Order: sequence, then structure tokens, then C-alpha cells
Amino acid sequence: MTLPTILHDAPIAFIGTGAMGEAMIGGLLRHKLVEPDAITASDLHQSRLDEVKRLFGVRTTDDNRAAVRKARIVVLSVKPQVLSTVCADLNGVLRPSTLVVSIVAGARISSMAAGLNHEAIVRTMPNTPAQIGEGMTVWAATDAVSDKQREQAGAILGALFIQTLQSGMVLIGMDTSQQNIVIGVVLVAAVGLDVQLRKRNET
Repeated sequence: MTLPTILHDAPIAFIGTGAMGEAMIGGLLRHKLVEPDAITASDLHQSRLDEVKRLFGVRTTDDNRAAVRKARIVVLSVKPQVLSTVCADLNGVLRPSTLVVSIVAGARISSMAAGLNHEAIVRTMPNTPAQIGEGMTVWAATDAVSDKQREQAGAILGALFIQTLQSGMVLIGMDTSQQNIVIGVVLVAAVGLDVQLRKRNET
């Protein structure tokens, strides 16, 4: 059972369950930010759906529209070449209050906004090393994204960062106690940075 978090009562739909989508789902669940039944994963490939269901116990579907219908957050984690098709499929389906988080490489916010006919969008730019815990993620949001939604996007991306950081530490043979120390330092630094940024915004 998870404790209430910024993602509490915010069903999440993942459109695309490739390496980055799977890493994000895994991070959210392992860090108890959401329950498995709060996540719906959609993909054209049944083998991918079977895999994420086996690994995480989340809901799955091959229907993008069905996946997003009740979602408050939609994560676009598809290949760039199919993004326009996905946007056309979802055009007119999303509620205005739904937050869209894109991790699609090279996708412009303006193009997604036009394709989806939607305004509340966060665009992330995780680099390839993020899949093995050695990369960083930069993100930008439209003016339609609320403060709460910005926190939600930060929580989702933070879970991805911690998950991939752990994967990297495992690859180099770091034991659990050392991993916990590193993650603790990162979290303390992140909280400190957040406090400083909030103070700066208030002045």
C-alpha cells in the first residue's frame, strides 16, 4: 500500500511501453508513488503489454483512446515516427485538465499541442544514458500547466531518475547500503534545491 503522494488520485496512462516507458512505470511503482491499478499502459505490440503486465501488474490495452479516457496524466513514450499518428488518434479525447508528459525525442510542444488540440503539456528531453542511470532529464512546460501539475511531472521524472540511477549502480557492482547512501544524498540535494528555488520565486 502506498502513502498519499502528489500523484494520489491521478490515474496515469502510458502510451508506448518501450524501454523508457517501462523504466518510468517501474520507478513509480518501486518508489510507491502510485498503485499498479492507477496505471494503464497502451501499446500496439501485445508482447510488450504482456511483459509490463507480468512485471508490474498494471492495466493494459491496445486502444490508446481507452487508455487515456479516465487518465489525469498521459505519458507519451512512443517512437518519434509514430507520434503524429498517436496525436491524431487522441485529438479531441483528452480533457482540458489532463496533463500530457512527452518523452518523445525531438517533439516540439507546438506540434504536439496542435496535433492533440491540447494545451497542458510538459516536454521532457531524457538522453539515452538515462536508461542506464547515467543521464539527466531537462523539461519544459506550457503556461497551461498548473503548479500542481508541475509537481506531478517532477515526481514522475524523479522516479525515472532514481530508478535509472539504481540500475547504473547495480551495473557497476555497488551494494545495497552504498546505493541507499547515494540515493539519500541525491534526495537531500533535490529537496534543498527545491527549497531554494521556491524562495527565489517568492522574492
